This record gives sequence, structure tokens and C-alpha cells, in this order.
Amino acid sequence: DDLPDVAITFDQNFLVKTANSACDRILGVPPDQFIGQSMTEFGSQFEGENPFDIGPTTRPYETEASLTKSDGTSVRLLINYTVTSGTPLLTIRDKTVQYLSEKLISDEKARCDGLLASILPPKLVGRVQNGEKNISFAVQSASILFLDIVEFTPWCGSLPASTVMKTLNRLFKEYDQLLPKYPQLMRMKCIGDCYMAACGIFSEFNNPAVHAKEMVEFGMDCIRMLRVVNEDLGQKLQIRVGVATGGPIVAGVLGTTKPTFESFGPTINLAHEMEHHGVPMKVH
Repeated sequence: DDLPDVAITFDQNFLVKTANSACDRILGVPPDQFIGQSMTEFGSQFEGENPFDIGPTTRPYETEASLTKSDGTSVRLLINYTVTSGTPLLTIRDKTVQYLSEKLISDEKARCDGLLASILPPKLVGRVQNGEKNISFAVQSASILFLDIVEFTPWCGSLPASTVMKTLNRLFKEYDQLLPKYPQLMRMKCIGDCYMAACGIFSEFNNPAVHAKEMVEFGMDCIRMLRVVNEDLGQKLQIRVGVATGGPIVAGVLGTTKPTFESFGPTINLAHEMEHHGVPMKVH
């Protein structure tokens, strides 16, 4: 009776013979109310499947289940069933605090994983999480895009900060939503009003004709999307889009506390120059 966990014994019909005082504290039911009762019937109060729906058996089992007590308190319980000296014995432990702590840790890990996945390519997240320090590789060929707002500095200086950020957030959000349309394409980074994307870096089969076409079409989609955003927000923005295809390109993760995915090579510089000398509202 002094055990901190619930301890219940049964007869051959799975009716309660004895129950200790922990029943009141953990299950919210005084032990004398359990005597002669069916645990299968009591198990119907649990969320999800009935943890006592097995009936009398000689096979031990362990499971977890959630129960909302009569006072409205929800508890997470570890249920252990065994047969000792021919007597079925059920022990129930309150794991609510441990369960909530584990859930908090799990939610926080998922949030961190999501944040890391928004910074790094999905294929590299696992390697970073595993503690790999030097992540680098070479790509035979890739297509790089740079996209920039024309006359951004005077436009930015003539408007409130909230309007500038609202417009950029909307614009980059729309560009990001175009990415799933092109399976080989990924956003590299945003630097101020500059949007950089790459295509073909993680392709299983590197085909320049394919990733070059995808990148040019993405650039054209971005121009069309800008016209929609301009109409919605009452702006008259224009962008320059520059694309270059070539290689080799060296790519990898730089930094450990604040990792970023970077790429280097003449093609990167050429794509930036194509954007810089391009015609507004055209893909150069």
C-alpha cells in the first residue's frame, strides 16, 4: 500500500481483488471503488484504445495511455501488466511530468530542425546535425540566378521601414512559393533586396540543358509575380534578373555556430554581372 505507483491484483475474471491507495492520487478513484470492478470497463475512459482490453492473460505487456480524471486533470500513465505467482498484477505509474518534458524537448528539436532546414539545403541538415564539420563538394555544372530590385536605395529611402519590409516579405514569399514548381531549384540566400537561387547543385543527374531551362523559366515567373504584387500593393517596382549556367562550382557549409550554405566559382560571378547589366523586367 505504500508503493508510489498504482498496484492492482485481479481474479481469473479480470475483476479487481486488491488496489492500493495510489489509485486515488494517480487515477482519481478511491481504491475501495475498484474492488470487484472490471478493469476493462474502467479502461474505456482512457483516450484512444482501451489499455485493458486484453482481458486476463499470462503474457506480460507494457503500454502508455492518457486519462482525463474526474477533476478534469489530464495525466500520462505507464501501464505494466504481469503475472506473479499465478496472480495477475497491474502497476500504473504517473509519467505526466516526464511526458511533458519529453514533448517540450521534442517540440523544441523540431523547431530547431525546421529553422536549420530553412537555412541549409535539406540534404545537408542531417550531416550538420551529426556534427560533421567540413561539408564541401564540387558540382560539374549548375545554373545560378541573381534577382535585384531596380533603384532600390531611393525607393527604400522614400518609404517607411514597415512598408519596405512588408513589400520585401511579400515578394520573397511569393518567389519561395514558386520553387516547388521546379524540382532542381533551391533558394540560396537573400541579401537585402537581392534574391539568389541555384538549380542543378543537388541533381542526381546533372543535365545543364534541363537546369538552365528551369532557371530561366523561374526568372520569368518572378517577373510575372512582381506585376501581381505591384498591383496588390500599389507599387511600381521593377527587377533585373541575371542567369548563368556553367561550372565547376564549389559548394559547402561555412561556419558552425551560424552555418550558411555558400557556393563559389566563375559562374556565380558571371550570374551576378548578368543581373547587374541586365534590362529591367527581362531575364538576361
